[in-house]
Amino acid sequence: MLRRGILWAIPILFLGVAYGAYVLARYGWNQVVEYISPFTTELPSGETRIGLSERVVIVLADGVRLDTSWRMSHLNELRKQGVDLVSRVGQPSLSLPGWTAVASGAFPEVSGVTTNWYEGSVEVDNIFRQAQLAGVKNALVGTPSWEQLFSPWIHRGVYLESDLEWQDVEGSQALDAQILEQALPVLAGDAQLVLIYFPGPDDNGHWFGGESPEYEAAVQRVDGYLAAIASSLNLESTSLIFTTDHGMTALGGHGGWEEEVLLTPLVMVGAGIGQGGEGVEVSQADIAPTVSALLGLPIPTHSQGQPLLDYLGSDERTLAQLGIDSAVRQAEFWRYYLGQIGDNSPLPAPAEIEGVESEMLAAGEFADSRQVSQEFIANMKQVVEEAREARLQGERLSRLPIALAIALLPLAYPIFYPRKKELVLPILVALLYFVVHYALFFGRGLSWSLSAFRHETQILDFINSRIIEAAILSLLAGMVVGLLKRRATPGEAASAAVNTSFFMVYGLVLQAVLFFYLWGLNFTWRLPDLMQGFKYYLDLFQLVGVAGTAVLLPLLALGSRWMARRVRPTN
Repeated sequence: MLRRGILWAIPILFLGVAYGAYVLARYGWNQVVEYISPFTTELPSGETRIGLSERVVIVLADGVRLDTSWRMSHLNELRKQGVDLVSRVGQPSLSLPGWTAVASGAFPEVSGVTTNWYEGSVEVDNIFRQAQLAGVKNALVGTPSWEQLFSPWIHRGVYLESDLEWQDVEGSQALDAQILEQALPVLAGDAQLVLIYFPGPDDNGHWFGGESPEYEAAVQRVDGYLAAIASSLNLESTSLIFTTDHGMTALGGHGGWEEEVLLTPLVMVGAGIGQGGEGVEVSQADIAPTVSALLGLPIPTHSQGQPLLDYLGSDERTLAQLGIDSAVRQAEFWRYYLGQIGDNSPLPAPAEIEGVESEMLAAGEFADSRQVSQEFIANMKQVVEEAREARLQGERLSRLPIALAIALLPLAYPIFYPRKKELVLPILVALLYFVVHYALFFGRGLSWSLSAFRHETQILDFINSRIIEAAILSLLAGMVVGLLKRRATPGEAASAAVNTSFFMVYGLVLQAVLFFYLWGLNFTWRLPDLMQGFKYYLDLFQLVGVAGTAVLLPLLALGSRWMARRVRPTN
């Protein structure tokens, strides 16, 4: 009687597990969306310098894949004249985090701009702010989201509405054309820092896919607009930079970790720019410091990148001084960063760096000075990475007892189960559930990635589909148990169904507990590995479907057993 009561109590208990999984999934999502960076405190700026260029124009075309950019004929001409690099973007590889990284050199963990749902202006230093402080006029031609992020520091902003209907190709074409039309008069003005943004490739990529004719056509239109912009500039006095915020998958998504999403074009040409690169990979965070170096502005104080000195055209002394500025800036930021995460690891003081390097400059040892600057930066980053890992491991150690308790306590049920042979079938059916679930998931080209959905409006449908799939497969598992237990008693069939639910739920709980051990539930100073995070999110919603249907499995098992016995009576 007691065993029967426990068996029927398990499905009722799992209703609570389903609700808890749903609450945890929403909480985890909000932890990323509403992440508050502890690294945005205002920091002291560096010095202004004589710029390498009188003007910098940035053309940012949203969502252009690296391989697609190789078919942009006008961009390829610029590649031949200047520097052709590959920019690796941060994660999540979304637009607002990417724009922020381009303008500030700060990735989401530092900037706090983690998704496209970010609200308000950015809280980290950026090239527009430094231009404003230095009295350098700047301008931005783009969409309202750019205004939201950077309007406090923009002298002249032109923002065109970008709220297009789904697959509105003509609207997308018109918007990009209007942006060019508005940009040309701005370029004819006196702004020394100009950013021009084209959303068309991203829109068409989402609508039709990153390898579709419509996406290709949108990219080629932007290539033509780039040619018009370049022809309006005097590249003897102006630097032109072409880049993008992220790439695009063939299915029309981004946000995740796929190479076609993370690797993007970075082409620079004109005043202050050298030649070469030929596909060398750099960081998206290096763009903002490079723009600062070209204009003689201080590097944004929260920048995680450094100027691309190897690809700038100037005398060795100037480049050496820029290397010093970069090392000093990195020392300021990383010392502050370590303090924020509670680490006392020694880093060189900015004054120490300047002292060593000033002696080298005075002696004319410019090449050696640049090398020392790079070594300073590399050593600092290594110290910071070790400090991050030490704190992360310490937090994991503190979570280990809870994780082990959650993982091991449920094992008491099968350990003390009186007839263990009865558990073989439930374990096998539970394993079959996972095999079928993941075969369906990966077989449709899905992955544990934010790139799984093509548009933000599809997220809710995507989540509901995962819950429904899990629920259907769970119910089918109950029916399979009933069919296989057609010769058993009704009580044995119902017990097998309950035990199948137990092992399916336990399998999902183990996966969720592993994420909890690795990353915790609260993200206060770092973001989790986003592939593992997305899997955790899907595991929880899968758990909603499986645990939520557990109460029905015994009934379905009894029903399918009854039908099986009717079709093929037992002797």
